[in-house]
Amino acid sequence: MSNNKLAARTLELARFGETLASPNPIVGAVIILNGNIVAEGFHRKYGEVHAEVNAVNQALSKNIDLSKCDIYVSLEPCAHHGKTPPCSELIIKHRFKSLAYVSRDPNEKVSGKGIEAIEKAGIKIHHPDSFDIKLQQEALEMNRAFFKIIQGKKQFITLKKAVDHDGKMFIEPGVWKTGEAARKQVHRIRSTHQLIVTSIRTVIADNPQYDVRFSPEELGLADIRNPDILILKSKTDFTDQQRKALKIFDPKYNRKIIEHQIKDISDPVELKIFIESLDYQKILVETGPRLSESFENAAMVDDLIIHSASS
Repeated sequence: MSNNKLAARTLELARFGETLASPNPIVGAVIILNGNIVAEGFHRKYGEVHAEVNAVNQALSKNIDLSKCDIYVSLEPCAHHGKTPPCSELIIKHRFKSLAYVSRDPNEKVSGKGIEAIEKAGIKIHHPDSFDIKLQQEALEMNRAFFKIIQGKKQFITLKKAVDHDGKMFIEPGVWKTGEAARKQVHRIRSTHQLIVTSIRTVIADNPQYDVRFSPEELGLADIRNPDILILKSKTDFTDQQRKALKIFDPKYNRKIIEHQIKDISDPVELKIFIESLDYQKILVETGPRLSESFENAAMVDDLIIHSASS
């Protein structure tokens, strides 16, 4: 396999961990012997072993001599002790022939430190510029939330919009106007965020479930979850009858529902102060035009996803 195909495989593996890896980055790793992949791994869950460890363990279970192997990773190996030991030490311990990594890590605890130690140990290094520029960009893009947060931003906020042919957001209750591919993407995005923000107006009008209704295999994920829900309210509240009837309150979803009274849902200053007080890092805004506009006016949107109506 070519270097670019091997790098692409690390990116593909990394995405499997996107649901539970946060606040860590998503990472994939492959181990190569005589030009062939003999072991793979990805970082599945925060606090658990990293991609390199999973790949090494798989190779060792096959009695493979790692000193004859090369290792490719989507992100440069960590060099600090956190919940797990440094992956740079693992690579040095097993005396790999070479290490190739597709993107650098801006984290001050990591950046360049592991690479320097590995190189000093006599292991050949292939830096990101060894790969196609599109792969380098993809590797950076997939960890954009992690990079922003590690560099000081408290949260990464995604705004999802569904618009008609005139570019206006849908307001008709309970109507899916986008295609199957867009629906599947929405469910994947939900699973990879920790909190969904909506408004009481949207909940009453649409009666949304805000759950994930595809399997992990269908979404290209190792795990799926239903994120917690934040419902912003201004002048109105739910009636007892609505709380019994609305799908969002069904306890089967096993998630936290937060209801917050806000003086003016269109006030970007009040909105920003409250959202930044929340202990969530990856937030998805999935609501109507008014609240969506407030997030944009508050300059809080890091990623904008627009789905256009199906023909």
